[in-house]
Formats: sequence, C-alpha cells, structure tokens
Amino acid sequence: MPKHGNGADRTFATKRMNRRRFLAGAGAAGIIGLSGCLGGGNNGGSSNNTDSGGGGGGATTSTGEWGDFSGKTVHVVAESPGQGMTEAYDKIANEFQKATGAKVNMDYTEAGAGTGERVAQLISAGNPPEVIHSTQLEAVKFLNQDVLQPIGDTLDAVSESWGEVGEPIRLTANDQDYMVPMYLERGIDWRRDDVYEANPSTWEEEVAEAKRVDGTNGLNGYYVGAGNDVCNQIQIHSRLRENGARMYHRKDDEIQIAIDDGGENKQLWIETLNHLKRLHKYSPKAADASCGSLSNAIPSGQSAAGWYVGFRPKLIAGRQNKSFAKNVRPYFPKQSDEALTHGQSVGWVQGKGADATDAAREWMRFAYQPEYWTDFMMSVPIHNIPAFPKVRNGDAYQQALQQFVEESSGHSMDVIQQFFDLTVERGMNPAIAVEGGNPYAGTLMFGSDIITRPVQEVLLNDVDPATAVENVHQTAVNALEQAKS
Repeated sequence: MPKHGNGADRTFATKRMNRRRFLAGAGAAGIIGLSGCLGGGNNGGSSNNTDSGGGGGGATTSTGEWGDFSGKTVHVVAESPGQGMTEAYDKIANEFQKATGAKVNMDYTEAGAGTGERVAQLISAGNPPEVIHSTQLEAVKFLNQDVLQPIGDTLDAVSESWGEVGEPIRLTANDQDYMVPMYLERGIDWRRDDVYEANPSTWEEEVAEAKRVDGTNGLNGYYVGAGNDVCNQIQIHSRLRENGARMYHRKDDEIQIAIDDGGENKQLWIETLNHLKRLHKYSPKAADASCGSLSNAIPSGQSAAGWYVGFRPKLIAGRQNKSFAKNVRPYFPKQSDEALTHGQSVGWVQGKGADATDAAREWMRFAYQPEYWTDFMMSVPIHNIPAFPKVRNGDAYQQALQQFVEESSGHSMDVIQQFFDLTVERGMNPAIAVEGGNPYAGTLMFGSDIITRPVQEVLLNDVDPATAVENVHQTAVNALEQAKS
C-alpha cells in the first residue's frame, strides 16, 4: 500500500450556463461523490459514451500553447449528475480536440453510482482510462488497488498557473501526487445573526447561544440531525474533527479501529456526544433528519442555527426570498486550535497503464482554463469551492461571484469570503486522515449507519455516552474485519 500524507440553489446557474436548464436535486449518496455537488441524475441509465472526433494539430489560443496529439484518444470517465456538467465537459472535449487533434471519449456513469465499477470494467478489459473524475474517498481505494499512476507534473503545471494547494486537498503517496483537485466540499455551521447574535468560537459558547435564543419567534435554538443518511454521517464526522477525535488509526502497518482506546480518544468521543446531547435540548427530535431537512432547517424557519456540508442553507434562503437571507452566515466552533471539519476534494486521477498519458495531462491543463471552470464552478454557486487559490481569487471567478450577488437575493461578497476563510484549509477527508490512507473509510464512515448509531442512542434513547462509544467501537471492529475479508 502506498503511503501518503434539492433544487433550492439553482437560480443563478440557470442564468449563467448559457442561461441553461439546471439539474435535478442532490441525492444523499451524491454528497460524497460528484452528483451531490452538481445536482441530480441525467438519464438514470448506464454509461453513455460519446466521442468528440479528431481535429487539427497543436494550436496556440488566448490562454496558452497546446501540443499536437493527433491520433491519440483521451478516455475520460466521470459520474454524470446532469446536463450542466455534461455540457461543460462536452464543451471542453470538443474544443480540446480542435486545439490538439486528439479525440476525447467522454464516458459518463450513472449519477450517484460513482466511477469505481466502470473503472474496474475498463481495467479488466485491458483499457484503463486516461482520466477519472474522482473523489478522494474513491481515489484512495484506487490507490490501494494499485491502479493509479502519479501525475505530479500535471499538478505542478496547473499549480504554476493557479497557485499551490494545501496537503489535505491533495492525494499523495510515496511523496508523489495522484490527483489534480478541481473543487472542494466542506462541512460548516450556519446561524441567523438577526436572532442568533453570538458568533461562537467554542462549543460552550455555541450551547449558551442556542439556549438563549431557543423559543425566540418560535425558533429552535439549533438543529441537530439524528437520522441515518449521509449528511447525518458527515455531521458527526465534522463534530468529531472539531474535537480531534479519531475513528481509526494505523498500527502495525494496518488499519485498526481506535474509537475506544481506553483513554484520550474515547474521552473525545464521549465529549462530542455530550455536546450534541446538550445542543439537542434546543433542537427538534430530528430522528428522521436527512440532507434536505438539514439544509432547510434555517431557511424553513425551524431553527436559528444548524450544520450542513456546504453553502446550501444560505443559497436556499436566498432563492426563497426569505427576509432573513442576508442574515444567514457561517461560523466555526472548535475545541482546539487544530480543529478540523469534514472535507472532500474532487478532481482528476489517471489510470495506471493508460495509453495516451501525455495527451491526458494536456487535457487536464486545458480544462483548467477560466472559460471552462468558471461556469463549471458556478453550476452550484459557492457550494463547490474552487480548489486552487488563484481560481478562487482570480478575476473570472470573482466577477462571476459578483454577478451572482447582484442578481440573487440575500447574498454578499463578505459572507462568501467568510465561508471560504473558515472552511478551505480546515477540511479533512477520512480516507486520508492516517498515514498510508484508509481504503475502508467509505465503508466505515458512509457505507452504513455505524457512525450515526451512537448519536441516535444518546439523543433518542438516552443511552450513556460512554456505553454508546463502547457499542460503536465493537460494531466498527466487526465491520472493518468484514471489509478486509
């Protein structure tokens, strides 16, 4: 194993992308993968291969010089969440072939299904794809299976134009990079500052303010999800990260469950569950909480504060023209200076043994031109955070954000910047949280209800937090043993 360090937010996207039609609502599974960030399904079917055809030789455009790759084919596998993304990708493919002479085979997998099965099919057939649009969570599995090749030179070329990215944003193994990140997902707390006036920087301050505002104007002081879906799972992962708690570690060169270590980590889990229990006193029961109810808790007027993975609470309030939309803003309570939150990078990786690696790397560099990534990022404004600093701060993206603010209710540039400042450098994906990576992170964290069980036991069934920690530890041990076998 290599070692490494609902349609509520789419008004602007409909206008901007050629005033295009936008995508269907985000499914729960897609929050981890690609589809949740960019929208819902396309045709709901299996792979939809399209070929852009060949073109002329190398060319110089307004944004750079591109090599001649006539006779080569770049096979790109990407999960297809809907029309907006496929239009952006197809545009890149068509213009890349004109500039370089290469053919591009866009191979779209079914929305919500990820790319793993399709990649496995191609590798079994001896035809590994040149480019795979992947999440860190899925790419670590690919790394563990030794089916990726390093693309550090491509990352260097993109970074030269758009700035360096931090270690948690990358995917590295044996001091080599295996991903060119495109955008980020981040968990964060939200509040209505017209009611929830404090800007909590600690858990104690968060509970105190939830208690103070509970019942004001019929609002709950906070919304704690106690459901089972992926957003509830990411919520507890974010809270554990805020407190420095671990679910697993690497010991004797293998992944082991570390929840109940009999010491500090067990206590951190207990503290986290106790904090959620204290907050839950000022929350609806929320036993059936879902991604939709978590993102709508503030916009619907149910609570004064709550957590979500991304910018949607603000986007939804604005689209619904809520009078308080301008008051919805993020905050980050933490237990230590090293506190983190849930993070995910989504980007491009390359199949080991692919034929046209040089053309593929040129394709990645080509696709990172402002005329392409600006529309791509604005398909769900701000929720998808550009990975590279000079993209976030560059004229093209900043102008797109300014246009969005001017055309959309309740938004401001200062809240958008606050969201970036609080989240970009604090995100940590569970798959890369230990040296050597954890290919079982998806199963342990998001492939079942394991991580939400202790929350439900404590919040809904009044189980002692220490007992709940001991229970989830053994459940996770059993699940890991099964996953390894």
